[in-house]
Parts: sequence; structure tokens; C-alpha cells
Amino acid sequence: MNPIYFAYAQAVAKIGGAIRETANKYGEISSCKPETIDDIRAMKEGYQQLLKEFKSQKAELNSITAPGIVENEHAQLVNIFSEYIQAIQSLINSLDIDNVKADTTMFEGGLEKQRLASAKIVAITKVMAEKLSK
Repeated sequence: MNPIYFAYAQAVAKIGGAIRETANKYGEISSCKPETIDDIRAMKEGYQQLLKEFKSQKAELNSITAPGIVENEHAQLVNIFSEYIQAIQSLINSLDIDNVKADTTMFEGGLEKQRLASAKIVAITKVMAEKLSK
């Protein structure tokens, strides 16, 4: 593999590992069903912390200069990751601590948007890996 491609792939993989770790923590929170105001508050606080981590990871991903061969795919990856982050923001917004409720429709919609963005991330990274390995 071309050394420039290899260095790029390593940089993206490093951020990908951090994203996976954050996503695993996110999954732990999402597996809980809020039943009390304390549950909703804890869930919201956890999501807000993870949202900060994801935004930091997006900034790192965005700062990487992609080789020309995957420049468009890299831009797509950053945009799709932005969609993923927006889905998490929807989940956070669905947890209304002031009115002691969770908007389950908004929450489920956020989860679906997150699933779709995850699938797109997998697809675009496969295309990038194929291009870089040639």
C-alpha cells in the first residue's frame, strides 16, 4: 500500500477506534429504559457527555487531509458522522426533564436516524478501504 494511503488509513482507524468506544458507552445508556425523572436526567447527562466526545472526534476526523483518491469519500464520511451526531442531539432533545417525560416518538426517531447513519458510515468506509488498498 502507498505510504501516504497507509498513514491516512491509520489516522482514520485511530479515530474510528475512539468512535467505537464512545458508541459502546452510548449503547450502554441506550439499553436503559427511563422510568423516573432521575433515570431521564442520568440518561440525558450521559448522552450530553458522549455528544461532546463525538463532536471532538468529528473535529479530529475533519482535520485529516485525505489523499485525492478518497477525498470525496472522506468528505461524505464527515457529513454522515455529522448526521449521526444530529441523531444523538435528537435523542437528547427527546428527554424533557422540565416536564418529567420522554418524547418516545422523538427518541425512537433519533435511534432510527442513528442506525441509518451507522449503516452509511460502514458503507462509505468499505469503499474507502477498497480504493486505498489498490
